Amino acid sequence: MSGATAFLKELSYFVFGCTCILLLGGGGSMAATPPAANVISSHNLAGHKAVYDIQLSSSKMGSAVIGIHGRMTYIVKPSCEGWIVDHQFRLIYDYTNNPSSEVDTKFASFENYNGQQFQFSSTRRSNGEINSELRGDANLPSVEGTKNMGTARYSIPTNLTYHLSTGTLFPIMHTAYLVAAAEAGQKVFNAHVFDGSDEDGPVEINAFIGPVHKAQKWDAPKNIDQNLTAVDEWPVRMAVFSDKEEQSEAEYELTMTLLKNGIIKDMAVEYHDFSITQKLVALEKITAEKCGE
Repeated sequence: MSGATAFLKELSYFVFGCTCILLLGGGGSMAATPPAANVISSHNLAGHKAVYDIQLSSSKMGSAVIGIHGRMTYIVKPSCEGWIVDHQFRLIYDYTNNPSSEVDTKFASFENYNGQQFQFSSTRRSNGEINSELRGDANLPSVEGTKNMGTARYSIPTNLTYHLSTGTLFPIMHTAYLVAAAEAGQKVFNAHVFDGSDEDGPVEINAFIGPVHKAQKWDAPKNIDQNLTAVDEWPVRMAVFSDKEEQSEAEYELTMTLLKNGIIKDMAVEYHDFSITQKLVALEKITAEKCGE
């Protein structure tokens, strides 16, 4: 996976949440195969709209990428049946031997509250021309303890299907499990995650959770709702591996500050030949729909 492609995949998932590396402390770990999704609830996560500035922070000698900058807008809304996610970002890539490239991506998904149904759709444009479209849906077994596998089916491209192993999580439910692990004092949480952000199927995410930082006000930009950020938070280190084959080296690694409500306060992502930062510059609450009326 190229650095640019990996970055697109990372943005599609890790902005909310809440992928070898630095161990942030000793202690127990949650099982690599999580318990049934209905054990953990995602209702404690916060509906919100967030805006992030993205910048290249470092580039190794010989890297083709010499500059990255842009902005991402991310919206996650609690509906009557589940979480509606809609985000888009625009990035400018500067290269050593090629013209700069402008990449625009729109990604939308729906994940029901029990984490068993997932729908996804994305369109990516490079310099105004569509170079990737994805559509599909996925489901996981609804019976606790079942050994049946889930399935992810793409309608675009056609004839692309993945079997999802027992314990696979969709993005928002993975965030809920990660927060639950942090609150329980767990130091390690490993899981297989499917997010539909590319054609490569699920990934394995190894997360290492640092000590809690208790809720406090911070010197935030005026566009950030501090009622959403004045909650407990944890430093989290993650490594992301392809689920297709055994790998000794992660496709990319990241460090982030994870808030108790699932919001990402900041993030640094490390690829093989460059690194980027993702800084929160605006944040507002989105309330749930009124249901049952």
